[in-house]
Amino acid sequence: MSKIKFITDSASDITKEDAERLGIDLRCFPITVGEKSFHDGDIPKNEYYELIDNSPELPVHSQLTVFEFEELYGKYADEGYEDIFFISINAAGSATYQNACLARDNYFSEHPDKKDSLRIRVL
Repeated sequence: MSKIKFITDSASDITKEDAERLGIDLRCFPITVGEKSFHDGDIPKNEYYELIDNSPELPVHSQLTVFEFEELYGKYADEGYEDIFFISINAAGSATYQNACLARDNYFSEHPDKKDSLRIRVL
C-alpha cells in the first residue's frame, strides 16, 4: 500500500481540528484587511467580521505560491510519500490551482528520478 498525503486549501471549509485529526495538510490563504495581514483561520470569525465592518477596504485574498507548493512536494517526497493529492479551490477563482500545477511540473523537471516513484495530482 502506498503512502498517501492529502493537501487542501482553506476554501475547503475543513476545520483545522478535522484536518489535523485526518492527517490532511491544510494550507490557509493569506488575507489582508486594511493594514492587517494574516492567514485564513488565524483569527476568530467574529474578529474577522469586525475587521471587515471597520475597514473602508474590502478584504484581499492571495493565492498560494508556486514556491510554497514546490517546498511541500519536496517535503512529502523526502518523507516517503508516493502519492500527493492537492484538492484546490476552483481554477477560475484563484491562481492557486495553476500554481500547484506549475510547481508539480517544476518539481519533476528538477527531480526527473522521482517520476516513477511519486505521483502528484492537482484536483
